[in-house]
Amino acid sequence: MHTSLTAVVGYPSRSAQGISPWSSMTQSGLNAMELPDAGYLYTLSLIAIAYVGFTAIVLILRQSAGGTLLPIDTLVSRLFMGWGFLLTYLSITPMLLAAFDLSRPVVWRISSALAGLSFVVMQVSYPILRGRITAEPTPLHVWLHVAAGLALGAVLFRRVLPLCSILGL
Repeated sequence: MHTSLTAVVGYPSRSAQGISPWSSMTQSGLNAMELPDAGYLYTLSLIAIAYVGFTAIVLILRQSAGGTLLPIDTLVSRLFMGWGFLLTYLSITPMLLAAFDLSRPVVWRISSALAGLSFVVMQVSYPILRGRITAEPTPLHVWLHVAAGLALGAVLFRRVLPLCSILGL
């Protein structure tokens, strides 16, 4: 038999009142944590974690088959796993901020700022780390990837700047 803590201490449980015990309710009765596109963000975080797991499996299989990892392989694997975890954290950040009853524009601005800063740092750091390990010039496809990441970071930063929203840019 399942007994809730609220029943033990004498308070009526939320489920007895017809309210899900896992929902965060505000005075208006709306769920404070759930954002309109939360399902997409949860799915994005699951996909990112799946890629991190797949990367770990590939590394283990490669080493167990007797293959050696080059320093660039180690760097790419570590960064790929780090990016996957970062993407997971960033996709859950809006729901975390919404739990503090911040307005939706504030939630999205803070989330965009964190994501934009993270993307810019990731894109700038990879060619530097790659150059240190390989001592070779960075290939064109890497620079194209970096340019796309910096553009994405700029788009996310654009949402943060209040001046841009006031001017309608």
